[in-house]
Amino acid sequence: MFKYSLLVTSCGRHELLAQTLNSFIEQADVLPQETIIVEDGPTPAPHWINAGHMENLGVIKWINKAERKGQLNSADRLWAECSNEIAFWSEDDWCYTQSGFMQKSYDILSKYPEVFTVSLRGSALTNWQPLVNDPRFPFQILQPGYSHGWGGFTFNCGLRRKKDFIRIGGSYSSLVTQTSTPAFELEMSKQHIDMGYVIPDIGQFIEHIGAAHSCYREEEWK
Repeated sequence: MFKYSLLVTSCGRHELLAQTLNSFIEQADVLPQETIIVEDGPTPAPHWINAGHMENLGVIKWINKAERKGQLNSADRLWAECSNEIAFWSEDDWCYTQSGFMQKSYDILSKYPEVFTVSLRGSALTNWQPLVNDPRFPFQILQPGYSHGWGGFTFNCGLRRKKDFIRIGGSYSSLVTQTSTPAFELEMSKQHIDMGYVIPDIGQFIEHIGAAHSCYREEEWK
């Protein structure tokens, strides 16, 4: 069994966050040692965050900001607070639909340093971005550089290593020049491809539930 931290970005959508965390508890085949949630703004933690079943998320740390500073700022803060070398990344608007993804993801990350994260979106993603063969791996990967640069980085759910964050300088905010999403995420994907990172997909284990409630149309960070 391996130890990891669950890292979650939140921005006031606590009804979605509740669905995300509850479904994660139900479906994660390995549960986290700690859970860190960064709220992008002063909204306090919802009352249910300390409910009995949430104990399955390990030690829960809720971090508020005095004002909204954007997803990149939240991401940097999450990694700074993470006490484990492995973390599972999640935003506050995903539903986990089936089990078995955690150990499979860890086995891949442990063996292949080129893998940045393991995609869990299955056909929901691969219907848009093709999978390709690579002789280095016994699995297919998202086509690197697809549609002007996708395939090297994503903020979608997935297990990842803290050392890869440190390798890029320990700050996502300092990597990018773009200030809107998905522009900064695409810029980061190109940079990760240049560094040799790839992303395999192991099938659909998650469903996006926040498309109609986006928080991050225009980003600001400090």
